[in-house]
Amino acid sequence: MKVLYPLTLISALALPTYIQADEAIDNTGFAVLVDVGVADIAVDAEGGYQEESDTTTSPALGLSYQFNDNMSVVAHYTNYGTAELFSTTTYINSTVVDVTVESKTTAFSVVGQYMVPLASESWSIGARLGLISWDTEFGVKAVTSQASAKNKFGDDSGTTITGGILAEYALSEQLSFTLSADWFVNKIDNSVEFTDDGADLDMQYGRYAMGLKYAF
Repeated sequence: MKVLYPLTLISALALPTYIQADEAIDNTGFAVLVDVGVADIAVDAEGGYQEESDTTTSPALGLSYQFNDNMSVVAHYTNYGTAELFSTTTYINSTVVDVTVESKTTAFSVVGQYMVPLASESWSIGARLGLISWDTEFGVKAVTSQASAKNKFGDDSGTTITGGILAEYALSEQLSFTLSADWFVNKIDNSVEFTDDGADLDMQYGRYAMGLKYAF
């Protein structure tokens, strides 16, 4: 009894410690994400046309669910801003007119994400892959020395594959700083007439962002 009693007491005292340790490593649950970045948007046409591109400011909101230490699923709503794709100067009734073709894109994506911690433990890096649904509105803006006008001339939407890489730095148990880079490419529908010969065009999106992640 003299030996058993201390061992029993030690075991009883240690039990809550093990329970607390198990609770501490539970990394499942939801998190909200907010970030802002720069989107590089390019149009590439077949048939020898020159590639045109522009950069925009691109905010995003997201919600994620963590399955374990490494795997999560993330849903993002992203505004890719308004990009000026083509610009030219022409004459209409002897008046100089600056003409610009613009695109305004928003997108919703769902991706699977896999993260691995680095030696520092505060940093982790990973990659993600999934689907993105985009909606793009095309317009033309005409500006003269005395007036300006803007008209919509087409829409394009669809779903394609998106992928990216990212890094997270843990500021606390719940709050993290994030860095990310994501890309996708979509083919513009032929009903949107950018060229006289109906050449196929690709829209190429690259987005580079920083933000915050808050885990519940």
